[in-house]
Amino acid sequence: MREMDVRYYIVAAGMILLSGYACVLLPRLWRHQNTSLDHPPAWWPGDLSSWRGFVRTLPLAVLFCWLLTFFIVVGPFIPEQPRDAFGFIRPAWYSAPLAIAPVVAIPLWISIYLFNRPRFLVPPHLREDRGVLG
Repeated sequence: MREMDVRYYIVAAGMILLSGYACVLLPRLWRHQNTSLDHPPAWWPGDLSSWRGFVRTLPLAVLFCWLLTFFIVVGPFIPEQPRDAFGFIRPAWYSAPLAIAPVVAIPLWISIYLFNRPRFLVPPHLREDRGVLG
């Protein structure tokens, strides 16, 4: 393992803390035990519909954050290899999910925000919303 910069540890610790805090709050959001997210805060630039769209995307954002946290923490322990045909220096089992995750997550975020689909990724109390464009 190579020597790592202190900035790596700061980023890794921040991601772990952020992801851990989000995991504490996510079950409360899913069960609608926290009603503070029912209405937008004063600083929110959009309307109620856009706020509810944002709240609908939070569970997927937490999952994506945990995936990134995993790769940030595990990455330095994966031995580098000679470059393969795609130019990767990490093994495919590490690089492929990291490259595919945003390609899957971003369209899902857009779909949930605009159309409230797929509903199984939306907290139950928000599943009947029409979506921002719905």
